[in-house]
Amino acid sequence: MNTNAIITKDQAICLVFLQPFNSKNLHEAKKALEEARLEICYKEDPQLPFLLPRSTYTRAIMNKQVSDFPDETPI
Repeated sequence: MNTNAIITKDQAICLVFLQPFNSKNLHEAKKALEEARLEICYKEDPQLPFLLPRSTYTRAIMNKQVSDFPDETPI
């Protein structure tokens, strides 16, 4: 995989649900994440996102064990 590829949080959300990136799929995936109280992150490769419970995610981000996605693609 190309570890230099930058994807946004919204793109990663659709990717983790194995759905094409579009507004309908994104809305449904975000709703599912909210209901399950999950957050999306990655360890080394942003092309391999995974989900963590919010409490674990917060600690992992603070301890720099995982990385967060940018909200928008940098120019």
